[in-house]
Amino acid sequence: QARSGHIPFTRHAKRILEQSLRETSLLGHERIGTEQILLALIDEDRESTGARLLGEVLPVDFDQLRQHILRQVTEHRLTAELGLGPTPITNLRLTEAEHALCVAAAAKAGQRIDVWMRDRILDAARADGASTE
Repeated sequence: QARSGHIPFTRHAKRILEQSLRETSLLGHERIGTEQILLALIDEDRESTGARLLGEVLPVDFDQLRQHILRQVTEHRLTAELGLGPTPITNLRLTEAEHALCVAAAAKAGQRIDVWMRDRILDAARADGASTE
């Protein structure tokens, strides 16, 4: 029986919320958002009713979905931090392998991925003789 003003959670729902808190921490975010809850749902129980229903509507590869969500969350956060809007140059589409290669190269250079990528893009533009004048 639920107390007045109290919404009870199932054990499974509590685990999802706990996992979403872990996802939030791993991503370096301050608040749990829907993306962390979705990541927790994907990771926690792929045989859950929700996962089965999603699989009935869409052919879902949960590993690819997780990578897509992480990429989008990272891009959104970098865009917000840098005060940039999506433009053809800031909205790059990379394959998983390309993204992993860039992340590794940025880490080796001791730079954040956004800074490293910006520098490479500007270097390429300068090498091609591009000018804003």
